[in-house]
Amino acid sequence: PICGMGLSTGAGQIRNYVNVRGGRSKLSAAVLADAAPSWGPAMESLDKRCPLVSTALACAVRSSYEKCHRDFSESVNAQKEAAIVPPGLRECILGGMVEFVKDHMAPTHGFENSLEGARAYMASCQPPLASNCAVPVLELLTYNDFLMTADHVQVVERFWEVSPHVVTAVTRQGTHVIRWEGLYPRCWMGKVGREFLQAALNVAAQPPSEVVDSSPAHGSKNMHFRPRLESSDSGSADDSKATRLAFQSPMRLRQRLAAFRERRRQ
Repeated sequence: PICGMGLSTGAGQIRNYVNVRGGRSKLSAAVLADAAPSWGPAMESLDKRCPLVSTALACAVRSSYEKCHRDFSESVNAQKEAAIVPPGLRECILGGMVEFVKDHMAPTHGFENSLEGARAYMASCQPPLASNCAVPVLELLTYNDFLMTADHVQVVERFWEVSPHVVTAVTRQGTHVIRWEGLYPRCWMGKVGREFLQAALNVAAQPPSEVVDSSPAHGSKNMHFRPRLESSDSGSADDSKATRLAFQSPMRLRQRLAAFRERRRQ
């Protein structure tokens, strides 16, 4: 089996893949971290809120683009001509992500070199709805993400409502693609991602008759806890055909934590 883990824009690419391919996806499961729900509004918001960060990201992207495209020099000349536009008439900030898309990505894919052309290009890259997702996907998000707004986080947080295969985990601590834990801070995203992927593979490997649908009922509040495996022979015939993740309740988590601490003391 093949699993995927995407960070930031990489998560957006994997989200697009699993939603487009649906049941034909070559990925058995995926973990996606801090990807905005849409390209256009996210980049324009970043330009306005964090222009220095947007400029730095655009410089990094431009470096990769230059090595991959032979016509980059022509795009650079067009960009230099655009740089003489008075600031008051400029459609986007100089050197930002939106300007890079407008001057390079949009024209390369047949869209006009303008703000509207850039918006049309980014809209064409919009991933399909999560309702088409057919493999287990964990979406990791934080309200403290300076590249995404809280509104963007809330949109992605509700993806689980349109697909039983999507789990969302939202925190208020951490930052973009980083989640700290412990006295000597370590990022726990890799560990949680590994646990989720392993659980998804274990469930998929079980015979259908040994898997129980213990996921929250559709329309109920999503519980942001780590998935665990649970099997039972008491499920109905319809339940036995489903392959989903069960969730530990808060009380169960506290009991396990207390037992772990007791073992440590002994």
